[in-house]
Amino acid sequence: MKVMTVSREYGAGGRELARRLADTLGWELLDRELLHQAAELEHLPDAELERLDEKAIGMADRFRLHPPHERYMHGLAEAARRAAARGSVVLVGRGTRQLLGDVPDAFHLRLEASRQWRARRTAEVEGLPPNQALARCAEEDRTRDRFMRYFFGEAAFRHTQYDLIVNTERMPLDDAAACAVAVVRGDWPRAAVNVPAGRRVLTLTGELGAGDIRLAPTIADRLGLDVFDRELLEQEAGRLLVESLHLRQAHSQPPGLLLQQFAVIHVQAEPVGDRRGE
Repeated sequence: MKVMTVSREYGAGGRELARRLADTLGWELLDRELLHQAAELEHLPDAELERLDEKAIGMADRFRLHPPHERYMHGLAEAARRAAARGSVVLVGRGTRQLLGDVPDAFHLRLEASRQWRARRTAEVEGLPPNQALARCAEEDRTRDRFMRYFFGEAAFRHTQYDLIVNTERMPLDDAAACAVAVVRGDWPRAAVNVPAGRRVLTLTGELGAGDIRLAPTIADRLGLDVFDRELLEQEAGRLLVESLHLRQAHSQPPGLLLQQFAVIHVQAEPVGDRRGE
């Protein structure tokens, strides 16, 4: 792979992770530098594009004959395409994932975390009071949401467009960087995988047909973990003192029926004791 985009929520560590990735891979890093290239292509002062950077278009600008956001996005798109053509580049935010579309040999990474965690990190990194950091994260979330929705529509929020989504609240940036680098270099899953101390449980969820059933044994084998799939149903059936068939039937039902089925199972499994004290 020759191109990487890093999409991120504010405070999730996207800029820092992008820098680590570029340093490790020896690639060019384009964060705010992409703005300067876009400004040069559009023959605009840097300050003009800085003012518009990842901001929602205002009502006043919408009614202008030539809204400045149009030149901003046109410049970004051209700068991103040229960077992708050069290759060996990490692009940070600004809709570069969407702008590059289906460019071949591209890896698309997204970082997320809870707003509370991002606010704590922002307060620490930027030296802000906790309430101010939380307010900034909330405002940045709203602004970026409007920006992405205006230019790219609802499709911008589909997680399936990313190759890897990392919750940096749970996965340290070092581990996230190692995973991304291994994939880009083609070392995954051959690259060594280290399980952090105290983390001996891994949960795997997937959409139907996404490959989670085939992936689970491979991961478990490399990490030295046991795999529990339908075995969990057998264990739960034993705990509830019911036939495992009940749980297998419930497992295949829609959510509403599933809840009803489990309610019936729990009622059936309730021991009949001395109820005189009720």
